[in-house]
Amino acid sequence: MKAPFSSTGQLELPLIPTPFTSVDCIVKDADGRIRFHYTIVEVAATPVDPHAAIKAMDDVEAIQWVEVGELRRLSPMVRQTAQVTEEAVRRFITQCC
Repeated sequence: MKAPFSSTGQLELPLIPTPFTSVDCIVKDADGRIRFHYTIVEVAATPVDPHAAIKAMDDVEAIQWVEVGELRRLSPMVRQTAQVTEEAVRRFITQCC
C-alpha cells in the first residue's frame, strides 16, 4: 500500500469527507517560546488514479509516493505523520490501490 508523502492536488474524497484526527505542531525558538502553533486536521482521501504521475504544488518543494511502512525511516517529517497514516490505512483502506 502506498501513500502520498505530501498533497498531490488530485484527490478523490470518500463519499463523505472524513476528518478522523488532528495533530498539533508546535515550533519553539531558542528560548523555548512558541514561534508557530499549527493544528492539522487529517481527512481521509484516496487518489483518483494511484498510478498517475504526481506533481508538487506550490506548498511543497518535492513529492513522492512511498510505502506506508517506510514513512518511519524518512526525515525530516512532521511528528506523528507515520502514526496518522498507519491509522488511516487501518480505518479506511479496504483494498489495495
